[in-house]
Amino acid sequence: MTLAELQLDVYRRLDYADIPPPSVTTRIQNFLNTQYVRLLSTDRMRPLREASIPLYSVNNQSVYALTGTTVARVQRVTDLTNRYELLTKPLEWYRRVNPGGYITGTPEVWVPTTTGYRTYTLTLHPTPSAALEYSIDIERPVLPLEDPTDVPDLLPEDFHDLLSLLARCDEYEFKSDDRWAGAKLQADRRVMELRAWVDNHDPYKRTALPDYYPMVARDGSREPLVGPGVPPSSGGGSGPHTILSAEHTDTVPGVLVPGDLLLVTNSGLLTRLPLGAPGQVLKVQLGTAAWVDPAPPGVGTGDVLGPASSEVQQVAVYADDTGKVIKPSGAWISDIGDVSLNNRIHFSGLPSTAPALVRNASALEARLVDDSALVEFSAKALREHGRAVPMGEFIAVPYNAADFTGYGSMLWNVEDTDFIYAAYTLIGKTMFLSFQINTSSIAGTPSTLLYMKIPGGFVASHTILGTACYVRNGASAALLNGYLVASAGFDKLGIAKVEETAFVLSNHTTYVYANAVIPVVVP
Repeated sequence: MTLAELQLDVYRRLDYADIPPPSVTTRIQNFLNTQYVRLLSTDRMRPLREASIPLYSVNNQSVYALTGTTVARVQRVTDLTNRYELLTKPLEWYRRVNPGGYITGTPEVWVPTTTGYRTYTLTLHPTPSAALEYSIDIERPVLPLEDPTDVPDLLPEDFHDLLSLLARCDEYEFKSDDRWAGAKLQADRRVMELRAWVDNHDPYKRTALPDYYPMVARDGSREPLVGPGVPPSSGGGSGPHTILSAEHTDTVPGVLVPGDLLLVTNSGLLTRLPLGAPGQVLKVQLGTAAWVDPAPPGVGTGDVLGPASSEVQQVAVYADDTGKVIKPSGAWISDIGDVSLNNRIHFSGLPSTAPALVRNASALEARLVDDSALVEFSAKALREHGRAVPMGEFIAVPYNAADFTGYGSMLWNVEDTDFIYAAYTLIGKTMFLSFQINTSSIAGTPSTLLYMKIPGGFVASHTILGTACYVRNGASAALLNGYLVASAGFDKLGIAKVEETAFVLSNHTTYVYANAVIPVVVP
């Protein structure tokens, strides 16, 4: 029923003219809209307001406005491309984890960003790095009936008359009409019938979902039920049967016996390999598995010849390439695992093809097969990864104005006189960076992030947030706490204030003092 039809039904049942005075028309319309909203705002009726709308992400876009229908609130977001439901986090969490949306990848979290009258936007985290398809489960708002052709489409058509009945009750109450009591009983009965209609309609039932349930892909394929409490399924047939039942076209029929193994035949079918005899071992013979008797102890392909005598706990080595002759070595292994050596250790290859580990009494070097140094030790220094600078010694960072930028169109101007010092050292794949910037300037459009290029041509291997930093921004500004951000795969170190406010424009009055620990990518 349209708004005009509902109003006409109320007029005639109240014995009003089909076209009553404007004041009556307005009042009855208000009664209809009030009862429409009140009826569908209860928890029992909320399933009538549920719907799903599609959303397609865009590369490097994190915020999305839901269009095509009005939205009261979002209940869940499902990634249809990767088949999982996204988690929900508050906006405060997002501001701490991904300010500015610079972290990209496959979204795992959605954040309600703004809600307003007939508007709704949400944010995906991480910012999508590819186009993905989502299903947004929403709750639609109850919009007022304004145009005569408007229909209360959230309410089942069989119960449109309930709005007319409730509006009459309001009019009886307004007029202090005794007919109110009878109409109220009739309306209450009709509301109970609507509740029963909702409660007994399967799509609207509030039932608990199992721990694991299948998702249906767009091509119609269905993932199997798996997980705790889910009984194993054979995948076909009309009754109980084993995996080797004749009802399976990809198996050879058979009867399973405890201890059997499943084996794939040359035809690609599953068959059973009976349990072997006690003491037998499983070996590969002629391209398939088979149970065989083990070789008798002490029996090999030939006799082994050794020296007439040897020392206790001395290690024996092969004397030639036949595998049959052994000789004493210059190494001993004790009963508790101590190793004693006469000469040197080689990490790879034959002694004639690899450099020695121990070069002399004051140096020790470990090398790989390709002769590239892995770790070098000396009396006063330790080097790793083929680096010229010993581990733990700081490397001065040369000044380069291009190493300092700002987020968006903000400019961070650092002159050579502002660049007090910057130095770093590397231990394994971790960079320890310390720097001090004095009397620098901020220009352009203010934003919340300054950037300094990670020195040495390195990029961050993991995302870190919150290493020590102090910031002074402005001529009379106090020294404030800040924090540093390094994102995986990026070669820049972000600098922000703890309160995450924008940097103010300044002329030689911005200072930054920081110590950072950054995980970096090492070739």
